[in-house]
Amino acid sequence: WEVGGYYLMENIDAEITQLVGSTLVDTILRSFDQEMRSFAFYGGFGWDFLENFTLDAGVRYNWEEKSFQMVQETILEKEIGNLEKSVWTAPTGLVSLTYRFTPDVSAYWKYTRGWKGGHYNANRVNDPPAQPETVDSVEAGFNGSWFDSRLRLSGAFFYYKYQNYQLFLFESQPVGGPVLEIVNANDAEQYGAELELQTVPLQDLSWVPEFWGDLAATVRFGWLESQFLDFTNEIFAIDNNATYVYEVNYTGNRLPNAPRFKVSGSVEYPLNFGRYGTLVPRYDVDWTDDIFFDATNGRGTPQIKPGSGGQLISLPPYSVGQSGYVQHNLRLSWTNEEGNLSVAAWVRNLTDTRFKTSAFDASIFANLVINFVG
Repeated sequence: WEVGGYYLMENIDAEITQLVGSTLVDTILRSFDQEMRSFAFYGGFGWDFLENFTLDAGVRYNWEEKSFQMVQETILEKEIGNLEKSVWTAPTGLVSLTYRFTPDVSAYWKYTRGWKGGHYNANRVNDPPAQPETVDSVEAGFNGSWFDSRLRLSGAFFYYKYQNYQLFLFESQPVGGPVLEIVNANDAEQYGAELELQTVPLQDLSWVPEFWGDLAATVRFGWLESQFLDFTNEIFAIDNNATYVYEVNYTGNRLPNAPRFKVSGSVEYPLNFGRYGTLVPRYDVDWTDDIFFDATNGRGTPQIKPGSGGQLISLPPYSVGQSGYVQHNLRLSWTNEEGNLSVAAWVRNLTDTRFKTSAFDASIFANLVINFVG
């Protein structure tokens, strides 16, 4: 069993200068002070209540307080925000049941309740904070090894249900430029499965020389379904110098940075030459399915089509996303017999695949999309 607790205090004093035009008149100064205090205490236990059964359980109480005040000024005016203060509390915990079929093969079931505190955005004076996020997760899986541990296999199925899901969004405005903030989606969910296979097929075989016995291979597979169950957000759009506010429904869209499939693998072959050291060639491959970097399924913030009388249009597919891609990596290392000297040569992304690691839509403000490219 175990018990514990923590206390954390953090002060932030920040100043941000934002130039949104070509003169001092277009300069926005934002400053804010935030003090955060947080504590939690927890307790848990593990209990082998039957020969092959283990019960693990724990509970935690979370408390967090944030005080926040923001000032925004231009050359023409200064706006001082109210001193805001919020206190958030929540219990969290887990319960897990494990059954061992044999000393090398087991299965488990686990339920977990998670929580993340609220957040103040330093974008506009007197903005209300994003609310705390909670998640309920259920997971069932197995772990096993066979043939004297030459084959290891593990897998899991899982389901996550979020309330007040917190996500980063770039809010693009006609004046002031795009700003990154945390907003709440009312409800979201994720479910899927993971599988990992590890094998050292030649290890400890009597007919295989020890020199050749350490060949190792690993294959991993992930499947993930995700969607917003209830999420609408306001956007700004311009037509003929007039600004309009629209409510866009993202319900049913996939969560950001959540590819549906992901497959990776590696092969490594340590070759032990005794007093001449060990040479280890290694190959890795990684395939990632289509991925979106925002809540729009990669199509960006809808805008008014010029001269359409208010018709909203979106950017082309994958403008704020990345279609599936593969990466290959090679590595060759040598370690001396004593193990205190190692030299390695490597090539990452062997085929020079071009891919985006992130992107955000600033087209309303500056008619562009920013891409971060690998």
